[in-house]
Amino acid sequence: MDHTDRSLIPRFALLGALVIAVLLLSLATGRVWTPVADVLAILGGGGAAVDRLVVLDLRLPRVLVALLVGAGLAVAGTILQGVCRNPLAEPGTLGLTAGAGLGVVMLLLYDPQAATRAPVLASCAAFAGCAFAMATTFALSLGEGGLRPSRLLLVGLSVGLGLSGALLLLPLRMSPEIYNYALDWITGTLIAAELTQASFLAPCLVVLLAGAWSQATALDVLQLDDDAAAGLGMELFRRRVLLLATASALVAVCVAVAGALPFVGLLAPHLARWAFGPFHRVLLPAAALCGAVLTVVADSAGRSLPGRAEIPAGTAIGVLGGAYFLIRLVIPSRARSAP
Repeated sequence: MDHTDRSLIPRFALLGALVIAVLLLSLATGRVWTPVADVLAILGGGGAAVDRLVVLDLRLPRVLVALLVGAGLAVAGTILQGVCRNPLAEPGTLGLTAGAGLGVVMLLLYDPQAATRAPVLASCAAFAGCAFAMATTFALSLGEGGLRPSRLLLVGLSVGLGLSGALLLLPLRMSPEIYNYALDWITGTLIAAELTQASFLAPCLVVLLAGAWSQATALDVLQLDDDAAAGLGMELFRRRVLLLATASALVAVCVAVAGALPFVGLLAPHLARWAFGPFHRVLLPAAALCGAVLTVVADSAGRSLPGRAEIPAGTAIGVLGGAYFLIRLVIPSRARSAP
């Protein structure tokens, strides 16, 4: 391990401690506060029956699903930003979120309970929609010299807008009850999270995240221009297809469970890149941890704020992401204008 790697160990330790702290606070947070000491006792097998019901049956599934979904979407966003060479690329701006959502909503038209009862089936539908969106974006981005990363984001935005329109129209054919469920799912919610979904997500994400990490060096090389990358022996077309397929699979399994959570795939890579640097061997796991923290915090905030109804996790993440980028834009501009 070189000096650069050793200098990152305290940062990863701090980020890991933050993840653990956020998880414990999320298990303690809700309409009724449960002391952290009681949460630790419950996790150790003790605690009162009522507290065990609240923590283990109601909160723990949401926390685990939020943790996994946040990590998956963050890594997908990191991959897409690397392939597009654009810090604004993420599953939403490339149409992947809308495509996956469209696949699941079409499934809900025929089987309203599929998203919760059969996560594998919902993930297959999400991946089909995601693959359609990615294939369309990919095909329209091809030019005479192959794939043009500069066009990928613009084409993805256009495809995403078209699919988002269809995503809003399809639920109108549903009954009022299923429509409300689909609308909550489209906005991104973890209210219906179950342990079965977490047990489905965990092995899928382990395989996909390991696959993404194995391509970290390729992502670094792709930051060069195409001529330089090809000069290093990289097969650009095949490598981009493989990376985009990995990102699509990550988005599909996450959207199938939690709906369309915005900003995670955009914000988490920015935070990780700011703290850990641009090299993907370190950036990918750091982004996964940052995405997990963001999603868990957003879900905890949404179910803890006063009011009669919960705020969906997608809405809370949108507020956090908008505030972050607004601060990033305002502070540098003021610093440049200062005498």
